[in-house]
Amino acid sequence: MLVIAPLALLAWVGVRAAKDEQRRVGERFREVFEGQLADVESLIGKAVGEVERELYSLSSDLGGGTEELRDLVRRNRLVRQVFVRAPDGVFVHPPAPTSSTVQEREFFDRTRSIWESGIRFGLRAGGDYDHYSQNPGRYTRTVPPDAKGGQGSAPPQLGKVPWVTGNAAQVAQQELAPLSDPVSGWHTWFWGDGLNLIYWRQPFPGGPVFGVELERMAFLSDVIAALPTETGLGAGRISLSDARGRPVYQWGDYEQSDGEKPAAERALGVPLEMWRLGYFSGADDTAGQLGAGALTGLVGGLVAAGAALLGIAVFFYRGHADEMRSAAQKVSFVNQVSHELKTPLTNIRMYAELAAEKLGDEADADAGLRKCLDVVGAESGRLGRLIGNVLTFSKRDRAGHVRPAAGDVDEVVAATLEHFRPALAKAGVEIESALGAGGRRSVDGDALEQILANLFNNVEKYAASGGVLKVTTRGDGDTVEIVVEDRGGGVPKAAREKVFEPFVRLSDELTEGVSGTGIGLAIARDLARQHGGDLVLAEPGGGGGCRFVLTLAAPGAQT
Repeated sequence: MLVIAPLALLAWVGVRAAKDEQRRVGERFREVFEGQLADVESLIGKAVGEVERELYSLSSDLGGGTEELRDLVRRNRLVRQVFVRAPDGVFVHPPAPTSSTVQEREFFDRTRSIWESGIRFGLRAGGDYDHYSQNPGRYTRTVPPDAKGGQGSAPPQLGKVPWVTGNAAQVAQQELAPLSDPVSGWHTWFWGDGLNLIYWRQPFPGGPVFGVELERMAFLSDVIAALPTETGLGAGRISLSDARGRPVYQWGDYEQSDGEKPAAERALGVPLEMWRLGYFSGADDTAGQLGAGALTGLVGGLVAAGAALLGIAVFFYRGHADEMRSAAQKVSFVNQVSHELKTPLTNIRMYAELAAEKLGDEADADAGLRKCLDVVGAESGRLGRLIGNVLTFSKRDRAGHVRPAAGDVDEVVAATLEHFRPALAKAGVEIESALGAGGRRSVDGDALEQILANLFNNVEKYAASGGVLKVTTRGDGDTVEIVVEDRGGGVPKAAREKVFEPFVRLSDELTEGVSGTGIGLAIARDLARQHGGDLVLAEPGGGGGCRFVLTLAAPGAQT
């Protein structure tokens, strides 16, 4: 964990940083490409403006007769056909299809969808937009600038239009001055294999509309002639695509793959608003390479950090392993010594008890000798409990050493109390007991005795000043509860769980000058839990002190 956790955190932070940097680089590329496309669009707009100025000038000369208009078509490379349409929707030119030329009949075939839709360009006499105003974005109401870029002068006075007849003639015969900003605009439609364009102009409201159908290839050649031959940004390619996504013109050194999406796109303005500019440069690959470079640096840093952390981990592991090995040797030594001490200690206790029996109860028995034998017996018992605790603690991780058998809980409690009675009496502690567990139960008597011995021993060492040890037992179904209370100094509430930890002794006046290993309560709780119960330090009664509550799973045993 010392190595993996920091490395995982560093890797996560590094990968996120690399991805963020890759995204920022990609965004910078797109901003640059979009700026380049904006410049190209400006060039196309200028080329379209030049064409529009030329068409504006031509529309000022469309007041002549039919032959003059046909001659204009033949002379001008941008003009595919011209038309003049009266306000009532009647075509003044080209003449009726039955008397038109082949080129003029083809014009009506190409534009039939426009006229059948009911579109009429321009303004009515009252100044309102006509039906075509439903799409006002196609209108331009400006006088095209002159060649020097300034504002053009007002169009020439058209006066009367001699070849306009019918209702249109009534309007045309009026001496109407042209608009200072005549209505004009573009109309695009699809026919055949691509986009077709019409430029139209109405010199005055309610008057005839003059229109020019452009020669598409000538128009595109003028637009393309205005485009650069290099991208200006090194490796890259700019593509001009039509409404169907087909490239019309491309330039630049970069070769895009099939299906590759452009790094940046931009739509053109009127009349080529359905056409788009795209910039191909492999920007994603470039950003990916930069990101890969960052990741390579990240991996190198992680390897170096991992090596350093691994060295630290090995250092601490070896130190910990040495400590564990030393601790294991100490535990093994203590266990061996404890086992070796059990045999002579048992002999000491046995001969002390035998000597006390031989001394008998004669009145003339040596009181000093009897007292010495009592001390030997008590101290050997204390030493036996200490050795038992050490051996039990060394086996606490090996489950299964609690072996319940049929027995009487109250008898075990009473016997343990009797065993401690001399030592407690010497310490000035009075025993009070109320034993009501009742009947024989399945219980490990040795484990119960060891638990109680640790509790009673603590009363003797730490709570003798209270002068009372109260033990209560009761049975409840398959559970036995044993409560051990004293009236000593007690344990602070914040330390009630801490006292059950191994080798923990409270550093206050309660433990000052009192010997012990600090493993008694840890062993007692461990034995209780192995017995299906628990040992807790509960809230004391009204008199203060400590109140230990021991519960054991002890179902009734068959006799």
